[in-house]
Amino acid sequence: MDKRDIIFFISGPYSLDPDKYIYKAEAEAAWFLEQGFSVIVPHKLYANMENTTDIDYQVFLDSCKTLVSRSDAMYMMEDWKLSKGANEELERAQKLGKLVFDNKDEVLKYDWDEHLNDTQIIWGSCIEAFSLMAKHGKEAHQRNEWMTQTPTTHLKHLLHHLSHSFDFDIDKSGFNHMIHVICRAAMIKELSK
Repeated sequence: MDKRDIIFFISGPYSLDPDKYIYKAEAEAAWFLEQGFSVIVPHKLYANMENTTDIDYQVFLDSCKTLVSRSDAMYMMEDWKLSKGANEELERAQKLGKLVFDNKDEVLKYDWDEHLNDTQIIWGSCIEAFSLMAKHGKEAHQRNEWMTQTPTTHLKHLLHHLSHSFDFDIDKSGFNHMIHVICRAAMIKELSK
């Protein structure tokens, strides 16, 4: 992974003065691209659609909040505090634990190498856990063992794994538990047909 894999959502006012803030968002996006990041720029994505469609403002805002969830970090443009939409986007980012910056110096000071390393470790752990579960699930499915247990037994196992699924510790057990939850839920659904 490299910095280009990090997606910044550019947040700031729009409807206060669309032309002015589209231009400013474009300049901010260019800066982030020059630094090696990728960007989502809703100012450009939805530019002037309020004049060319009958789409309600709330639809644009909800779409932007969805895009916030797809980003890794958020940059708050100048005057963001004046914008209802930017404040809602910020609230969404904070709820999701996204990195939020309103100062480019802080973006430059941040240890992106460590961030990328942590992200790579997490994704690697997820992939490893899914691979192990897929192998285990395939073997159990071929032996039809899972069908010999009642939905109640599967539910007990699901609850056990769910209670441990947020143990994201060094041995990756949290990932394994979460995948067990998904598998057990699928087994319960299949047996309940």
